[in-house]
Parts: sequence; structure tokens; C-alpha cells
Amino acid sequence: MAIDSHSHPPVPKRVITTNDRDGKSVVQQISPLHYRSYPGSKSSFSNLWTFDSVPTNDNEISHTETASQNCCYPIAKAGLDHRVDGGERTITGPGLGMVHAGGVSCRMNDLEPGGRSTPMHRTTSTDVVVLVSGKLVLVLEDGSETVLAKPGDSIIQRGTPHAWKNTSNSEWTRFMTIMVDAEPVVVDGKPLKNEFWHGSKTR
Repeated sequence: MAIDSHSHPPVPKRVITTNDRDGKSVVQQISPLHYRSYPGSKSSFSNLWTFDSVPTNDNEISHTETASQNCCYPIAKAGLDHRVDGGERTITGPGLGMVHAGGVSCRMNDLEPGGRSTPMHRTTSTDVVVLVSGKLVLVLEDGSETVLAKPGDSIIQRGTPHAWKNTSNSEWTRFMTIMVDAEPVVVDGKPLKNEFWHGSKTR
């Protein structure tokens, strides 16, 4: 099916703020989001920011990446240190490349038209999902489908297997996810782990 590229929403910009040497708020950086494509699809995502832990650290603490990785571009003695970008931080841990172990990952997602579902998957996380544009369909294991149709519609995803779908033949869907690492759901004494179910909407 041909996809109308003209309906693709524009690439959003990301504004990062910080504090100058006098403690006054300033804009540190304005840049477009960097998108990556999902394998075998025109759908794509952009990591807005990844936090290693909560609470995070907005203070000037160190010039090394290890010590300052929670900082939003910490201020160095000779100017501003641009080495650490939370949007480019590698997401680590067992969370299928989406959930950062012990932390929080924020992602913008664009789903192509055509009705193809993403693989059913579970992550050990609590996710806040907010629709930005288009329509988003949440598919659960029991086959139920819940439609988000208005910008601002949201889902709180609590460690459940799910898939996403854009049923439009022409319009793209954009939604934002904030994924917080969580203890796994336990059923009958067994923790339910991160996993994909390939090739099917259900197990």
C-alpha cells in the first residue's frame, strides 16, 4: 500500500534549558529530534531523554560522562559542556531496548498508516502514553482494542502485554511514551518478564 508521505507530521524540535553561572535560567540548546526507523517499517521513534535514576541531578557535579550522566549539559569551568545528551544515551537493561534499567526513558513514536500492528510485547515498566496526533489503537492479549482519538488522550500501561496499531490508510499517528522501570508483575509466584510475541497479536 502506498503511504502518503505528505501526511507525515513534521519533525518536532527539542528545547533544553539550564542555569547559567548566576543561577539564571537560559536556553541551552534547540534542535530537531533525531528519529530512528523500526526494522522493516517506515514507523520510527526518537528518544527525547533518558534518565539513569530518580531523582535525577540538575547540578554541576563533574565534567566526566560517568559522574554527570544525569545532568542536563553540566556547566564546565571554561564554558558549557555539551558531551552529555540524554537523548543519545544508550538504553541499557532487559527492557527490550525501550526501558532504561533503574531509570526513565522518554520517547516520541510515529506509526505509519496501513493498519499493521506492532509485535505484542511486555516491558517491566509503568508507562504513560499520550496521543499527540492521529489515532492510536491499543491491542491487548484478549483481542480487545481501545482507540485514542483526541490529542491528549492517554493510557497508563502497567506491565501488560500490548501492541500498537494505526488503522488509518493515510494519516500518521504520533504518540509520546514515558517509561519508568518497575518491579515485574508477579502471578502465582512467577515474575512476568520482558518479552516479544512475534508474528501474532496474542500469545
